[in-house]
Amino acid sequence: MTSDKTWPSEAEIEAQWLALAHGTLTREQVHEWTMPWVEGDGAGWHSGLGHVENGLQTLHGFSMAYDPATPHLIHHGPPGVYVKSREDIVAELARWMEER
Repeated sequence: MTSDKTWPSEAEIEAQWLALAHGTLTREQVHEWTMPWVEGDGAGWHSGLGHVENGLQTLHGFSMAYDPATPHLIHHGPPGVYVKSREDIVAELARWMEER
């Protein structure tokens, strides 16, 4: 994450999550959106941002899929069968929102 990239708000994370749950955004689009904070230069746990970071990490992981060539391995998909179902995505959103 570069220094000019600010952390998203809980509302922005929720909007991405809802778009994913409703099929407006793909898992890969949401994964791409989370990358600056999860994989970028400034990635890592920051005091006071725990709930935001937890949401970003969870969203980032929804693109994980079983690798068709080696089914015992997972990767950020596709191809393959996603590790988390659409129902899991909705349930994780409800859990994340309860933790506020």
